[in-house]
Amino acid sequence: MPQKLWDLMRWAAAEVVDLPLRHGFECDYQAGHLWASVLPRHVNSLKEWQQHAADKWNYKNLQFIDKRDLPTWVASDRYQAALFDPEGGHLNPLKLALGLAKAIEAAGGVILEQTRALSYKEVGNRIQVSTDKGQIHCDALVLACNAYIDQLDPALGRRVLPVGTFVVTTEALRPERAQALIPSNACVTDNQFVLDYFRLTKDNRLLFGVGCTYLGGMPADIAGAVRPRLDSVFPSLKDVQIEYGWGGHIDISMNRAPDMGSRGNVYWMQGYSGHDVLPTCISGRVVADAIMGRRENLNLFMQLQHRDFPGGKLLAPWLEAPGKFWYRLRDAM
Repeated sequence: MPQKLWDLMRWAAAEVVDLPLRHGFECDYQAGHLWASVLPRHVNSLKEWQQHAADKWNYKNLQFIDKRDLPTWVASDRYQAALFDPEGGHLNPLKLALGLAKAIEAAGGVILEQTRALSYKEVGNRIQVSTDKGQIHCDALVLACNAYIDQLDPALGRRVLPVGTFVVTTEALRPERAQALIPSNACVTDNQFVLDYFRLTKDNRLLFGVGCTYLGGMPADIAGAVRPRLDSVFPSLKDVQIEYGWGGHIDISMNRAPDMGSRGNVYWMQGYSGHDVLPTCISGRVVADAIMGRRENLNLFMQLQHRDFPGGKLLAPWLEAPGKFWYRLRDAM
C-alpha cells in the first residue's frame, strides 16, 4: 500500500503541471520546493529523509544544500540547511480553481455558486440534497467540504478539526529585489512543527504564511501577527509594507492523512491537513474512478484508520491547543 500511495503523490505532482496545458489556462506554476531547517539539531532529519526517499522509494532527486550554499537558494540567515525537491513547486491556487471551473463548464458541468447544502438523504437509488435554494437530485454525491462540513454530515465532521491559518503578501517589489530574496524561485517551507512557508508571486510580491489557531479564530490584525515572523526570515524587508492579509480554515485529520471513502452512493474526501493541492488532486481522481466503478484506489485509502477527535467539536480544539503549544515551545528551544 505505501508504494501505491507514493506513486499517486508523484502522479499528482505531474498532473498539476499538465492540467493547465490540457485545458488551456494559466496558474503561474513554478517548479521547485525547498525544505529548510531552522534548528541545527533538525539538519539530520533532512539527511535522513533524503536517504529514506532514496532507499525506500527509489526517489533520488532530493538535493542536500548546506548552510554555506543556501544564499544562492534563499537569502536568509535563519536556515541551517535545506533539501531541494525539483518535483515540488508552487502555483496560484485561485487561478487553478478558476481554470478547472471553466474546464468543467466547457464539458457541460454546472456549478451552482452561493448555494449552501443543508442536508441530504437517500430517496430510492438516488440522493436528494436540500439546499437554501431548493433541492438537487443526483445518482452520486461527493462531500468535498473540508473544514466547512458543519452539520451536513456530523459523523464525518467529527473526523476533522478546523484549524485557522493565515497568509499575507507584501507590496510589489522591484523584480531584482524580489529575485534576490529567493534566487531559486522555489517555494520554501521549514521543518518546525508550526512552520513558516513562503514564495514569490508572479507580480513580485512575497507571499508569507504562518501559524495556526486550533481554537478556530483569526487574529484581528493578520498583518501585525505575521510581521514578526516575516521579519525574522527577511530582516531586509522591514521597510516593505504588507498589502494584503487573509485567513481561513484547513481540515486536520487525526493521523494527518487524507480521509476518503464511501457509503453506498455517497462519497467523501477531506482531512488534507494543510497539504492542499496534491492530495486534493489525488482525491478527485480516486473518487471519480470509484464512481465509474474502478474502486481499487478508494479501497486502498479506506484501509487508513481515521478516528474521531476526542471531545467532539466543542472540546477537541481545547485538547489540541496545549499539544500544539508544547511542540511550538520545543521548536523554540
